Formats: sequence, C-alpha cells, structure tokens
Amino acid sequence: MPEENPLKVIDLKNPDKQQIVDDLLEAAQTQGFLFIDGHDFSQKEIDELLGLSKKFFQLPTLEKAKYPIDETNKGYSCLRSEKLDLSEEAKTSGDPKEAWNFGDITFEDGKPHQDMPLLFKDPVNEKLVETVNKKLYHVILESLRYLSIGLKIEKAAGGEHWFANKNRPNEPNGSILRFLKYPSQDSFDSSTLIRAGAHTDYGTVTALFQFEGQEGLEIYANGWKKVPYISSKYPGSAPPLIVNFGDQLSYWTAGILKSTIHRVQFPESSIRDKKDRYSIVFFSHPEHDTLLEPIPSDIIRAAKGRGANNTADGDLLTARQHLDNKLNATYFRK
Repeated sequence: MPEENPLKVIDLKNPDKQQIVDDLLEAAQTQGFLFIDGHDFSQKEIDELLGLSKKFFQLPTLEKAKYPIDETNKGYSCLRSEKLDLSEEAKTSGDPKEAWNFGDITFEDGKPHQDMPLLFKDPVNEKLVETVNKKLYHVILESLRYLSIGLKIEKAAGGEHWFANKNRPNEPNGSILRFLKYPSQDSFDSSTLIRAGAHTDYGTVTALFQFEGQEGLEIYANGWKKVPYISSKYPGSAPPLIVNFGDQLSYWTAGILKSTIHRVQFPESSIRDKKDRYSIVFFSHPEHDTLLEPIPSDIIRAAKGRGANNTADGDLLTARQHLDNKLNATYFRK
C-alpha cells in the first residue's frame, strides 16, 4: 500500500500564480517541507546525474581520499566523518554515509571551482553538473520570489527581488551540490537504521532529487512522518523536488518560516534487498557577507523576535559565519 504523502505539492507551471504564492507560503509556515513539480529537469537528466554519482563512489577509497572535504565544505567526506544529530541522546560516532560536495559555484555558468577527480573533468560529466547547478539556482530563486510576494517584502528594499539581490550568480556563496551514498545494511550492525541523524539544514533552501526505491527521508511534525516517492504529472519529467527551508531563512523571517527537523532512516526496501541508498541534494546559501537580519516586511516585524538566535557577541551573523559555526560542529572541529 503506498505511503500517505504528508506534503503539499506545488506546481510551478500553474497559471494561477497567486495560488502558487499562497500554497508555498502555507507550506513554509506549517511544515517547512513541500514538493515542487513543474520544474525543468527531465528524468533522463537526473538518471544521468545518479549514474555519475554511483561512478564516483565506486572509485578506490585512496582516490576519493585525495580530495578531503575542506573548511569551505568542498570535497569528499568519508564514512562516519560527519555527524548531523548533535543532541546528547545521539550516539557519539558519525553518520554511516559518504558524500561528495561540489562548491564555490558560479551560477552564471554552473561551474564549481575546486580540485576534483578526473571523472568530474570529463566534458560530458562536467556539462551535466554545470547544467544541473544552473537549473537548481533558477528554480530556487523562482520559489523564493513567490515567497517574497507572500511575505510582502517592501518594494523600497527590493520587493520580490529581495532574495535574488542576496543570491547574485557570481558572488562567493556557500551553496553546495552534494552526492550521497548510504551503504547497505550488510555493511553495518543491523540495528543501525539511522543514516543521517536528526537535524535542520543550515542554509536558505534545500532541494532533494527523488529516486524510486530510494526513500528514507523522514520529517518531524508531531512525530516522525515518512516522505514517499511520488511521480511528476508531466510525462518525461523528473519527479517533483523535495524542498525544505533552512535555518538562515528562518532567521530572516523571525521564525515565521519553519526550518524543520528531519533525518534519513534506511527504507524497508533497502534493508530487504540489501542495497545501497543514493541521494542528490542541493543546499542553497546566500552570498557570504549577507547579514542574517529580519526581512523588511510588516509581517516579519509583527513576529517580534520569534526567530532563533543569530547573533555573535551582540552582532548579527553573516551567512558565512553561520555556516562556519555549523560545519565546525558537524565535522568535530574545534
């Protein structure tokens, strides 16, 4: 029996633009998660991206280890090197997953700027990654534009372009395209079901590509709820993106928009079939020097400080400072 879908599905091709605004704002305020259909990704394109991800993780460990994740969040992180659940109740060891992060991206051309294995320098693979980065950038900005309309951001401050003005394509930013591999249940103690511990995301917006049979994402909304695989309404299109909102957007909106706790638990199908789980996710961050100050909107002012603490010694944090703080905790840095 199919899993019940707890998330609203928003179609960016809906001719009723006010409906998009209303639905997006409601989802952002209530659950912090939603599906976005009507994007520009084909199933073929995303299948090719998944194939590239699998090829990378099949590289010898010593080859992957030549590109360790750095202080700017680019490169390879090995098994157990990252820990997302920092609560006292969580186990002390890191999460049982591997990851590759493309970062330092210029979105005019979609190019990541970092040292990479030859696999990613192949012209066909290189073009694929660049195209995906550009499309993700635009679908995120389109979604943020609808949110800015719903939040009634003051025209004098940029209005519906407020977010775009803080996400210029070629300015230094913390955005990351991430390949993930969660090794099969055979590789670990059978009691280890959690693959990515409970956490909120650090940036503005996160977009996750779905693959059939690769479920496992769960969100916390009055208990843990599974997010199922669903298909696009458009033939030949990739499935709807799973989109959620991160800490930075919650700060900007004084907590009106939710940064929801979520985790990855190995799906029953992967346990039964003893197969690895793969995921591809995009974390959108604004320009590094962006201050995490309240959005200029009467709706936000009325919230009266409901947001999380985003100050350092009384000063507002920049997007870069906030990200650095989170990464230092995640990767056990002092």
